[in-house]
Amino acid sequence: MDYNYPPERAEELLQEQERLEADILAESSGGTLEDPYVNLDPYGRSPLSALVVFGTEERAQVSFTVLGKDSETDISNTIEGFRTHHELPIVGLYPSYTNTVEIIVETESGETMTNTVTIVTGRLPSGMPAVEIKEAKPEKMQLAENELTFYVPSTRHAFAFDINGDYGGMERASTVISCRSWITGTCFI
Repeated sequence: MDYNYPPERAEELLQEQERLEADILAESSGGTLEDPYVNLDPYGRSPLSALVVFGTEERAQVSFTVLGKDSETDISNTIEGFRTHHELPIVGLYPSYTNTVEIIVETESGETMTNTVTIVTGRLPSGMPAVEIKEAKPEKMQLAENELTFYVPSTRHAFAFDINGDYGGMERASTVISCRSWITGTCFI
């Protein structure tokens, strides 16, 4: 079967991601719960996302909440499993806003520690469509696990809204959805 999809391009993207992840790992070395490494838009593709990285001396499980503009729009997540290296994928940040992330660390011995991190975002990139939600109807939204509704136009930026209709994420790269099923069962989008 010829899908006319050059494997070289996929390989380039995977190599770029590996380089970025190696850089992030090096830059985040020494981050602690009290002073974590925070990288806004770590992959250069989603300016309303961030990565928070830190280590703990004792193995721990981490939960975190990205505070929304009201309690209905908070996004909570738990990274299952106890470990000493923690990477928190933060989504649902608002543009031009001081976003707050509450982090809770629970060690295997039952000790609980907390920290609050603020992440300041800039304006949306130029070229992002001006979208005005006149009335949000949460009962009609298909909310993802992270409490966001995603809108993916066929040829431009993909973006997400919270239940109040406020931006809560966007993809910087032009988005064309194309799913190729590989022998391994992996689907590339």
